[in-house]
Amino acid sequence: MTQTIHPIDVVLHKRDGRVLTDDEIQAFIHAVVQRTPQKQLVTDAQIAAFLMAVFHRGLAPQELATLTSAMRYSGETFDATPSTPSPSTSTPPAASATRPPSSSPPSSPPQASPRQTPTASPPSASP
Repeated sequence: MTQTIHPIDVVLHKRDGRVLTDDEIQAFIHAVVQRTPQKQLVTDAQIAAFLMAVFHRGLAPQELATLTSAMRYSGETFDATPSTPSPSTSTPPAASATRPPSSSPPSSPPQASPRQTPTASPPSASP
């Protein structure tokens, strides 16, 4: 008989410092992915509580691997295996060849946001 794992139990286990089982992690991710406005398997507050518990307690390597795998396979996956084009199909040379040349000067580099700290130290005053 399969026992249902409730998202709150997963949050409480992590909050209390327990190592989560693979089934607990997979059940939590499944609840997040399968929820709809009509069927709230897990609430936003429970998701936030889980993330906070993970932030404060951390994840064991096995928990991280299971969480990553559960998230990766929670939806459709993209097959990035290169395919060989058939001889009858031709591909355009390069995207830059079809673009008109730009007449505007190159743009300046993006400015740092106020939250970023500068990486260079301020100049020192010389005597």
